Amino acid sequence: MRRHTEGLLPLYRLYHRNQYDLVDPAVTVDGDRDWPTGEYREFTRLPAETPSESFDPDDSAFLRRLRSRSSFDDATEPRPVSRDELFAVLASAYRVTPETGTRPVASAGQLYPLELYPLVLDAVDIDAGLYHYNPAANTLERPADPDYVADRFGPLDRFVADEWTHLGADHGVSVMLLVAGLPSRSTVKYGERGYLFTLVEAGAVIHAVQLAAGHLGIGSRPYAGFRYDAVDELLGLADESDEWALVSVALAGP
Repeated sequence: MRRHTEGLLPLYRLYHRNQYDLVDPAVTVDGDRDWPTGEYREFTRLPAETPSESFDPDDSAFLRRLRSRSSFDDATEPRPVSRDELFAVLASAYRVTPETGTRPVASAGQLYPLELYPLVLDAVDIDAGLYHYNPAANTLERPADPDYVADRFGPLDRFVADEWTHLGADHGVSVMLLVAGLPSRSTVKYGERGYLFTLVEAGAVIHAVQLAAGHLGIGSRPYAGFRYDAVDELLGLADESDEWALVSVALAGP
Protein backbone atom coordinates (compact mmCIF):
# COMPACT_ATOMS: atom_id res chain seq x y z
CA MET A 1 0.00 0.00 0.00
CA ARG A 2 1.15 3.56 -0.73
CA ARG A 3 2.24 5.47 2.37
CA HIS A 4 1.23 9.02 3.22
CA THR A 5 3.46 11.77 1.91
CA GLU A 6 5.32 13.19 4.87
CA GLY A 7 3.99 16.57 5.97
CA LEU A 8 0.64 16.26 4.15
CA LEU A 9 -2.64 15.79 6.00
CA PRO A 10 -4.17 12.39 5.08
CA LEU A 11 -7.21 12.72 2.84
CA TYR A 12 -9.38 10.66 5.17
CA ARG A 13 -8.90 13.24 7.93
CA LEU A 14 -9.97 16.04 5.62
CA TYR A 15 -12.98 14.04 4.48
CA HIS A 16 -14.16 13.29 8.00
CA ARG A 17 -13.64 16.81 9.29
CA ASN A 18 -15.66 18.14 6.36
CA GLN A 19 -18.70 16.18 7.62
CA TYR A 20 -19.14 18.44 10.64
CA ASP A 21 -21.26 21.07 8.88
CA LEU A 22 -23.19 18.76 6.56
CA VAL A 23 -25.77 17.37 8.98
CA ASP A 24 -28.71 19.70 8.47
CA PRO A 25 -32.45 18.93 8.28
CA ALA A 26 -32.62 20.82 4.99
CA VAL A 27 -30.04 18.41 3.56
CA THR A 28 -31.17 15.12 5.11
CA VAL A 29 -34.95 15.63 5.08
CA ASP A 30 -36.93 16.67 2.01
CA GLY A 31 -40.66 16.31 2.44
CA ASP A 32 -41.41 17.33 -1.15
CA ARG A 33 -39.43 14.54 -2.72
CA ASP A 34 -39.99 10.78 -2.74
CA TRP A 35 -36.53 9.24 -2.50
CA PRO A 36 -36.13 5.99 -4.46
CA THR A 37 -35.60 3.00 -2.18
CA GLY A 38 -34.92 -0.67 -2.76
CA GLU A 39 -33.41 -0.17 -6.19
CA TYR A 40 -31.29 -2.86 -7.78
CA ARG A 41 -29.64 -3.69 -11.09
CA GLU A 42 -31.09 -6.44 -13.30
CA PHE A 43 -29.49 -8.22 -16.27
CA THR A 44 -32.01 -9.97 -18.53
CA ARG A 45 -30.10 -10.60 -21.76
CA LEU A 46 -29.04 -14.12 -20.73
CA PRO A 47 -30.91 -16.80 -18.70
CA ALA A 48 -30.64 -16.47 -14.92
CA GLU A 49 -29.83 -19.23 -12.43
CA THR A 50 -32.37 -20.11 -9.73
CA PRO A 51 -32.14 -22.15 -6.52
CA SER A 52 -33.28 -25.74 -6.50
CA GLU A 53 -36.97 -26.42 -5.84
CA SER A 54 -36.08 -27.99 -2.50
CA PHE A 55 -34.28 -24.89 -1.26
CA ASP A 56 -36.18 -23.10 1.50
CA PRO A 57 -34.31 -20.49 3.58
CA ASP A 58 -37.01 -20.75 6.25
CA ASP A 59 -35.75 -24.25 7.05
CA SER A 60 -32.68 -22.68 8.64
CA ALA A 61 -33.04 -20.92 11.99
CA PHE A 62 -29.77 -19.13 11.30
CA LEU A 63 -30.95 -17.72 7.96
CA ARG A 64 -34.27 -16.70 9.51
CA ARG A 65 -32.35 -14.82 12.19
CA LEU A 66 -30.26 -13.00 9.56
CA ARG A 67 -33.40 -11.93 7.70
CA SER A 68 -35.03 -10.78 10.92
CA ARG A 69 -32.69 -7.80 11.17
CA SER A 70 -34.70 -4.59 10.93
CA SER A 71 -34.66 -0.94 11.95
CA PHE A 72 -37.56 0.79 13.66
CA ASP A 73 -39.13 3.74 11.83
CA ASP A 74 -40.76 6.07 14.31
CA ALA A 75 -40.49 7.04 17.95
CA THR A 76 -41.05 3.98 20.10
CA GLU A 77 -42.48 3.26 23.50
CA PRO A 78 -39.93 3.41 26.34
CA ARG A 79 -38.10 0.11 26.74
CA PRO A 80 -35.47 0.20 29.51
CA VAL A 81 -32.56 -2.16 28.88
CA SER A 82 -30.96 -4.29 31.56
CA ARG A 83 -27.28 -4.50 32.38
CA ASP A 84 -27.01 -8.03 30.99
CA GLU A 85 -28.87 -7.10 27.80
CA LEU A 86 -26.47 -4.25 27.16
CA PHE A 87 -23.45 -6.45 27.76
CA ALA A 88 -24.93 -9.12 25.50
CA VAL A 89 -25.25 -6.61 22.65
CA LEU A 90 -21.75 -5.21 23.17
CA ALA A 91 -20.11 -8.62 23.51
CA SER A 92 -21.87 -9.89 20.39
CA ALA A 93 -20.39 -7.00 18.43
CA TYR A 94 -16.87 -6.41 19.69
CA ARG A 95 -15.76 -8.47 22.68
CA VAL A 96 -12.24 -9.90 22.53
CA THR A 97 -12.30 -13.70 22.57
CA PRO A 98 -9.71 -14.61 25.25
CA GLU A 99 -8.53 -17.78 23.51
CA THR A 100 -7.84 -16.19 20.12
CA GLY A 101 -7.67 -12.42 20.65
CA THR A 102 -10.20 -11.98 17.82
CA ARG A 103 -13.65 -10.39 17.91
CA PRO A 104 -17.05 -11.31 16.41
CA VAL A 105 -16.61 -9.06 13.35
CA ALA A 106 -14.05 -9.32 10.57
CA SER A 107 -11.27 -6.73 10.73
CA ALA A 108 -8.66 -6.03 8.07
CA GLY A 109 -5.36 -7.21 9.50
CA GLN A 110 -7.09 -7.85 12.85
CA LEU A 111 -6.33 -4.22 13.70
CA TYR A 112 -9.79 -3.38 15.16
CA PRO A 113 -9.87 0.41 14.67
CA LEU A 114 -13.17 1.03 16.50
CA GLU A 115 -14.19 2.08 20.01
CA LEU A 116 -17.73 1.73 21.40
CA TYR A 117 -19.30 4.30 23.73
CA PRO A 118 -22.80 3.46 25.05
CA LEU A 119 -24.79 6.54 26.03
CA VAL A 120 -27.23 5.00 28.52
CA LEU A 121 -30.48 6.93 28.87
CA ASP A 122 -33.02 4.45 30.28
CA ALA A 123 -31.84 1.26 31.99
CA VAL A 124 -33.10 -1.09 34.67
CA ASP A 125 -30.01 -1.74 36.77
CA ILE A 126 -27.22 0.51 35.49
CA ASP A 127 -26.90 4.24 36.00
CA ALA A 128 -27.63 6.55 33.10
CA GLY A 129 -24.57 8.20 31.63
CA LEU A 130 -21.70 7.93 29.18
CA TYR A 131 -19.62 4.74 29.15
CA HIS A 132 -16.78 3.21 27.18
CA TYR A 133 -16.80 -0.50 26.37
CA ASN A 134 -13.54 -2.28 27.19
CA PRO A 135 -13.65 -5.28 24.82
CA ALA A 136 -10.81 -7.20 26.47
CA ALA A 137 -12.06 -6.94 30.05
CA ASN A 138 -15.74 -6.94 28.95
CA THR A 139 -16.46 -4.00 31.23
CA LEU A 140 -18.04 -0.56 30.98
CA GLU A 141 -15.75 2.27 31.99
CA ARG A 142 -16.47 5.94 32.66
CA PRO A 143 -14.45 8.06 30.21
CA ALA A 144 -15.45 11.26 32.03
CA ASP A 145 -16.74 12.26 35.46
CA PRO A 146 -20.57 11.92 35.44
CA ASP A 147 -21.01 15.28 37.21
CA TYR A 148 -18.92 17.02 34.55
CA VAL A 149 -20.95 15.39 31.76
CA ALA A 150 -24.21 16.45 33.40
CA ASP A 151 -23.02 20.03 33.98
CA ARG A 152 -21.50 20.42 30.52
CA PHE A 153 -24.11 18.70 28.36
CA GLY A 154 -27.27 18.71 30.49
CA PRO A 155 -29.78 15.85 30.55
CA LEU A 156 -28.53 13.26 28.09
CA ASP A 157 -31.97 12.43 26.70
CA ARG A 158 -32.31 16.10 25.75
CA PHE A 159 -28.79 16.08 24.29
CA VAL A 160 -29.85 13.25 21.98
CA ALA A 161 -33.06 15.07 21.04
CA ASP A 162 -31.13 18.24 20.22
CA GLU A 163 -28.14 16.82 18.37
CA TRP A 164 -29.74 14.01 16.30
CA THR A 165 -31.47 15.31 13.19
CA HIS A 166 -34.37 12.86 12.99
CA LEU A 167 -35.16 12.61 16.71
CA GLY A 168 -37.31 14.76 18.93
CA ALA A 169 -38.15 14.99 22.61
CA ASP A 170 -40.27 11.81 22.42
CA HIS A 171 -37.49 9.70 20.84
CA GLY A 172 -37.88 6.82 23.32
CA VAL A 173 -34.22 5.80 22.94
CA SER A 174 -32.87 3.71 25.82
CA VAL A 175 -29.23 3.53 24.69
CA MET A 176 -27.47 5.46 21.95
CA LEU A 177 -24.44 3.37 21.08
CA LEU A 178 -21.73 5.59 19.63
CA VAL A 179 -19.17 3.99 17.35
CA ALA A 180 -15.91 5.92 17.10
CA GLY A 181 -13.03 5.14 14.80
CA LEU A 182 -9.26 5.40 14.98
CA PRO A 183 -8.39 4.96 11.31
CA SER A 184 -4.70 5.33 12.13
CA ARG A 185 -4.77 1.79 13.52
CA SER A 186 -5.53 0.64 9.98
CA THR A 187 -3.82 3.28 7.89
CA VAL A 188 -0.46 2.54 9.50
CA LYS A 189 -0.59 -0.73 7.56
CA TYR A 190 -2.94 -0.04 4.65
CA GLY A 191 -2.42 3.67 3.94
CA GLU A 192 -5.49 5.72 2.93
CA ARG A 193 -7.44 2.54 2.25
CA GLY A 194 -7.35 1.84 5.98
CA TYR A 195 -10.06 4.49 6.37
CA LEU A 196 -12.30 2.49 4.03
CA PHE A 197 -11.60 -0.66 6.07
CA THR A 198 -12.54 1.25 9.24
CA LEU A 199 -15.93 2.18 7.78
CA VAL A 200 -16.53 -1.37 6.52
CA GLU A 201 -15.86 -2.67 10.03
CA ALA A 202 -18.28 -0.13 11.50
CA GLY A 203 -20.95 -1.58 9.21
CA ALA A 204 -20.19 -5.08 10.46
CA VAL A 205 -20.54 -3.87 14.06
CA ILE A 206 -23.90 -2.28 13.25
CA HIS A 207 -25.13 -5.57 11.79
CA ALA A 208 -23.98 -7.55 14.83
CA VAL A 209 -25.57 -5.05 17.22
CA GLN A 210 -28.90 -5.19 15.40
CA LEU A 211 -28.96 -8.99 15.27
CA ALA A 212 -28.21 -9.25 18.99
CA ALA A 213 -30.75 -6.56 19.86
CA GLY A 214 -33.43 -8.25 17.78
CA HIS A 215 -32.75 -11.56 19.49
CA LEU A 216 -33.32 -9.84 22.85
CA GLY A 217 -36.52 -8.12 21.74
CA ILE A 218 -34.90 -4.68 21.57
CA GLY A 219 -35.55 -2.36 18.67
CA SER A 220 -32.58 -0.75 16.94
CA ARG A 221 -31.74 1.74 14.23
CA PRO A 222 -28.45 3.10 12.87
CA TYR A 223 -28.16 6.90 12.82
CA ALA A 224 -25.54 8.96 11.03
CA GLY A 225 -27.57 12.17 11.13
CA PHE A 226 -26.12 13.84 14.20
CA ARG A 227 -23.77 16.72 14.94
CA TYR A 228 -20.36 15.14 14.83
CA ASP A 229 -18.68 18.08 16.54
CA ALA A 230 -21.08 17.94 19.50
CA VAL A 231 -20.70 14.17 19.90
CA ASP A 232 -16.90 14.35 19.63
CA GLU A 233 -16.96 16.97 22.38
CA LEU A 234 -19.14 14.70 24.54
CA LEU A 235 -16.71 11.83 24.05
CA GLY A 236 -13.73 14.02 24.84
CA LEU A 237 -12.44 13.69 21.27
CA ALA A 238 -12.81 17.30 20.11
CA ASP A 239 -9.04 17.85 20.28
CA GLU A 240 -8.10 14.37 19.08
CA SER A 241 -6.53 14.13 15.64
CA ASP A 242 -7.00 10.37 15.30
CA GLU A 243 -10.31 9.32 16.91
CA TRP A 244 -13.74 10.54 15.80
CA ALA A 245 -17.38 9.53 16.09
CA LEU A 246 -18.46 7.66 12.95
CA VAL A 247 -22.02 6.45 13.46
CA SER A 248 -24.54 5.65 16.18
CA VAL A 249 -27.05 2.87 16.80
CA ALA A 250 -30.17 3.57 18.85
CA LEU A 251 -31.60 0.83 21.08
CA ALA A 252 -35.25 1.33 21.95
CA GLY A 253 -38.62 -0.40 22.06
CA PRO A 254 -39.11 -3.04 19.35
